[in-house]
Amino acid sequence: MVWVLIRHRRIRAAWYSGLTAEGRCLRAYEVTTTRRQGHRESSSSSLLHVYEFSTPDGRTHRFEEAGSATVFEGDAVVVRYPAGRPDRATATPPGDGRVRARAGGQLAALAFFTLLSLAIGVVFFTVAKGLSGEKKGDGDSRPPALPSLRPPSGFPEPPPGFPALPPP
Repeated sequence: MVWVLIRHRRIRAAWYSGLTAEGRCLRAYEVTTTRRQGHRESSSSSLLHVYEFSTPDGRTHRFEEAGSATVFEGDAVVVRYPAGRPDRATATPPGDGRVRARAGGQLAALAFFTLLSLAIGVVFFTVAKGLSGEKKGDGDSRPPALPSLRPPSGFPEPPPGFPALPPP
């Protein structure tokens, strides 16, 4: 969750810092990820771009980020970056709804799985505590006393040669 928030704040800082440069898309390529679960196979693709731009001091910087399918190799783009941090540049236009939607979706999924994990942990520890036989407020954690091994009164004596019980 922290990583998602940091990334979103960095993009917002680049959008609203006021520093822009003209950049160029050097390369656009697609990355396909395939996942297999038993006999099922699913794949997803994302479009990545490599951008290059120069800062006012003449240094050239390159960066890679997911981008729009409307940007092709050789296209000129506006690159935004925070003051003094050209390594945190972005070519995503300000206010791009996809960036906000992606960050919101990631945060919602992470919050759901965090709450689910906490709920499972609470249930597990509650059940484990109930199975251990502990009672709240007892203060006595000793195990229960064993029953007496002595025969009840009026019980006949053991026959001769039978081992006798130790004295109480």
